[in-house]
Amino acid sequence: MIPLHIDWKDSTGAVIYEGGPYTGSSLEQNTLVLGVLAPNSYSGIFTVVLQNTALDRRLQIASQVGSVLDGAAETFLNIKLYLQSDPDTLNTLLNDWPLMNAGVEVSFDNGITWTRFSSSIGNPADSSTWLLLPGSAVAFGAPDGELDATPPTNRATLLIRVKTPANPEAYGLISFSLVPDFDVV
Repeated sequence: MIPLHIDWKDSTGAVIYEGGPYTGSSLEQNTLVLGVLAPNSYSGIFTVVLQNTALDRRLQIASQVGSVLDGAAETFLNIKLYLQSDPDTLNTLLNDWPLMNAGVEVSFDNGITWTRFSSSIGNPADSSTWLLLPGSAVAFGAPDGELDATPPTNRATLLIRVKTPANPEAYGLISFSLVPDFDVV
């Protein structure tokens, strides 16, 4: 399998999180720290870039993890997103917080509309709830769920934010990952 890189950028465009190389069983991920959020408030908005990396970069990564590529350009199809974390945090983010008008939200249209993850949207335990990457997050007219190997249709941009509940029952570090699932052709 070839890595699908995830970069989180701040409002200036600086990368503050980068999905690392595929290790043979998972993507290595660096830590993104949002900071302290007060009850009933939104975090900053973070830009996430999903990119089908250049073929030469994928060949380099493949050689580092002992994979073999034939040098052909590949397309990622059926790209879907879900949240991942420990079971207690997932319960909080997918079940408890949405009932309190809070949670992790994603926008595929530059912040015009937001979709909140819940037990029925982006639940890792139920693949039928995973969010299909809309083509509009890639380029005008791009097919849904697809990133090919050449610009401009090799990268998608989406936004992530977190809203805390007005009266949270749990406090502490809330750590989660946004995970892409895809097929390679």
